[in-house]
This record gives sequence, structure tokens and C-alpha cells, in this order.
Amino acid sequence: MAWVPEGREQVRAGLRSERRLAHRLEVRPYVIWGLIGLLWVIHLSLGFVPRPRVPVWLRFLGARGEGLMLRFGARRAKEVEAGELWRLVTYGFLHWDLGHLAMNCFALWGLGRLSQAVFGPVRFLAIFLASVVGGGTLSQMGSPATVSAGASGGVFGLLGARSEEHTSELQSPCNLVCRLLLEKK
Repeated sequence: MAWVPEGREQVRAGLRSERRLAHRLEVRPYVIWGLIGLLWVIHLSLGFVPRPRVPVWLRFLGARGEGLMLRFGARRAKEVEAGELWRLVTYGFLHWDLGHLAMNCFALWGLGRLSQAVFGPVRFLAIFLASVVGGGTLSQMGSPATVSAGASGGVFGLLGARSEEHTSELQSPCNLVCRLLLEKK
């Protein structure tokens, strides 16, 4: 019988896994392109909302006020408690200004490409949307008086899903929920 170094099969399995991941990274990330495009379209479309005393260029690129953001779906505890649960989703697609949008899109592009390659487009989108709702719910409990907007909850959810993949032996409630979302069928 030939001598086989310990762990050789694990190395081969790891190489096969790397090849699959490399192939998935070559696939065009249509879901991420669509998500980033949607965030930009929503942000720029708010620039068409007439606002007195605000120059046209600032409507498209500058900061938005709380009133405008609340009118289009930002999250605040008072509205959500009044039954407007849809705000737990829509707040994740609104951004306060161009810098806020650019940073979230940059993070989504960087983390999203790898996440979509690992989880696939459908689970990637499910994780992102569940994280947006989860982030809105935590924000609802933690800071009820503030107005929330931005895709940061979804981005941090993707980061958590990626790190959960490497720490699956932990038995916390969060890991159990993550496993349900990440489970391959």
C-alpha cells in the first residue's frame, strides 16, 4: 500500500472548492448590478421632487431632509409602530446623500461579488433583504426617535453571513437563523 500524507484528500477537496468559487466569480454579478442600479435610480429620482429654496443640482447630489425621506419610506419608530411595516424594507433603498450612497454601493460591490459567488444569486438577495429588515428592526428597538435610511443593514448582513460560514460550529440563535438562510437544498 502506498503511503498517503495525512490530509491529502482535504487538500484536493479544497482545491476543487476553490475552482468552483473561481468559476462562480467569473459569472457576471447581474443581481449586484441590478441592486446597485436600483439604489442609484431611487436616489436620483428623489432629485426630481420639487423642494423650495433648494438649487436643482443640490436636489440630485446633496443631502435630503427628514421630511422628504419620511415621505418616501425612511424608517422611524412612530411610523412603524403605527402599522407602516413596509418601512422596514424601503428604508434600505433610500440614502441621505451622494457620499452615503457611494459608500454603501462600494461596500455592496466589494462584498457582494464574493457573497453572490458563494451563496448564489437567489440566496444572496434573500440574505440582503432579510438583513435590511433585521437592521431596521434593531434600529427600531435601539434608537426609536431617529430617522433611518441606507443599505448598511444589508451590507452588514452579508458580512455576517460570510463570517458565519466560517464559524458554523457556534450555537447562537443568530447562527441558527443564518444556517436556515444559507442552507443548500
